[in-house]
Amino acid sequence: MFAMTTPVETTHSPQDELLLAYLAEHEASCPVCGYNVHRITVPRCPECGRGLRLRLRTSDGFSRTWLITLMCAGVSAGIGGVMVCMIARWGPPPSREPVLAGVVWCYVASMPLPLVVFWLRRAYARWPIALRAVLMSVAVVLTVVMPVVFVIALNR
Repeated sequence: MFAMTTPVETTHSPQDELLLAYLAEHEASCPVCGYNVHRITVPRCPECGRGLRLRLRTSDGFSRTWLITLMCAGVSAGIGGVMVCMIARWGPPPSREPVLAGVVWCYVASMPLPLVVFWLRRAYARWPIALRAVLMSVAVVLTVVMPVVFVIALNR
């Protein structure tokens, strides 16, 4: 006796159909293994087996200026946390050292900055590129300059 099998008809979601239509016309690589997925018939990489989906993203990818600004704010906030611990242990910096005191309090004041930068990430993406570059540059300069000023003030 022979069993007759009929091909299983697979239905794809509208998103999968868009992906397959796009890949029918365009060259693309699997983001995991790099296999060329041009003209695949199912929304899965034939090489590594990972599912694929079509997504929108900005043309410049992840905002490097935002990430660098966030990292600099995080470094300053971390140093600010150390300063808070030092203040708790030895007291505030002496008022006769205004530069040292100013740097210490700037670090302490910078502690919430990573949260602010993270919270503003969507608005940041809509700001002009020049403004984003200026903010990133200020964050980088402050992250580099404030420790130098701190060390110089300590050695006076």
